[in-house]
Amino acid sequence: MRDRLGKTVFTLAIVLAVTPLLAYLLGFSDLYWRIVTDLGDEPAYIALAVLLYTLASPELGYCALLSLATSGWINVFLKNTLMMPRPPPELWKVEVSGYGFPSGHAQTSAAFWGAVALKVKDVSVALLGAVVATLVAYSRVELRVHYVHDIVGGLAIGLASSAATLALINMIGKHQSRLQASTLILYGLLVSLLYFVQLDPIFTRMGGVVASLAAFPLIKERIPRTAPFSTRLLSFATGLVAAFLITRLASGWHPLLQLVAYAFAVVSVLVAPLLWKKSKEKK
Repeated sequence: MRDRLGKTVFTLAIVLAVTPLLAYLLGFSDLYWRIVTDLGDEPAYIALAVLLYTLASPELGYCALLSLATSGWINVFLKNTLMMPRPPPELWKVEVSGYGFPSGHAQTSAAFWGAVALKVKDVSVALLGAVVATLVAYSRVELRVHYVHDIVGGLAIGLASSAATLALINMIGKHQSRLQASTLILYGLLVSLLYFVQLDPIFTRMGGVVASLAAFPLIKERIPRTAPFSTRLLSFATGLVAAFLITRLASGWHPLLQLVAYAFAVVSVLVAPLLWKKSKEKK
């Protein structure tokens, strides 16, 4: 079964690798690159991480979410610090905002797929991740909203973020769950404090995400591992919808309140499998 899944993932990676050529030959390259770049948006990867958490492996989803949060605050801090320009606006094929280096799409893709590949340790998964991250990164150059050095830097920093995330998880994983939770809460609070350095709400949001992931070491032993697919699908839908509604509602709030909102949104995702487990037990 594992070999079959590996071959399927490998085949998917090869098919994706040749899709740009097909797009150029069929004459819809601009549309193709717009679709690819949309797939590299941070919300898309967060949804995918939640999918991994509820349907595949809680540990894998937790690792991916922490890597995305780490990459998110690093990207904003570097952009606001370096203030490197994008290509001239008259060249853009899509609307963007903010500074150029490092590319957020490239960094997010590398951070997500890097974390998944390092956690799973499978060549096929690594190949798929490399193909997807490369396509997303190149889409930013093709759409003329980034320079090549923006996406190269984004890919490198994203991979470094995923490696640092795995190192942190492995390091704190050797200790008791309470110490793991305390470490993540402290990490999240330190990230949040960067708001007072650059006044960007991304820091409080990502700080809330990191701090809320402290719940995972405390509940991971109680998460059902053999639940029916329908139950896991309900957990995914419940967690994702709750997180979406909470973060949307909090979008205009004070940054410190957004910290609480984002933390609550992630906790909703983490505990969703437990809620459905209790619902099944009552029946």
